[in-house]
Amino acid sequence: MTSSACTTGRRPSSAPCPHWPSPARLRRSGATPRQLLGTVAAETGFVVALGAVLGAFAALPSLLGIRAGLSGTLGVPVDMVVPWTPVLTAVAGCLLLALAASVLPARRALRD
Repeated sequence: MTSSACTTGRRPSSAPCPHWPSPARLRRSGATPRQLLGTVAAETGFVVALGAVLGAFAALPSLLGIRAGLSGTLGVPVDMVVPWTPVLTAVAGCLLLALAASVLPARRALRD
């Protein structure tokens, strides 16, 4: 069975994917709750960072096109300036929301 079988509908949605360890399986293998929460937080951070990088790559062609259009219309070179403070604030906000949406439920599930 390949890992794609976990998402293609061949298995009932309640059945866990055999290729992805469940928190209960990790707990039985000796992982502490702190280690599990750290893993959840690290995975969340990775997903947010990946989303930020992919978002930047998706926006880059549009930004370059706008810069080229303005430069051609105005007849002067136009610099591309990225306002890093709002961009990093948005990424940090996404990270905080994602951590709250993943770590808090995982913490509660570990207590039960």
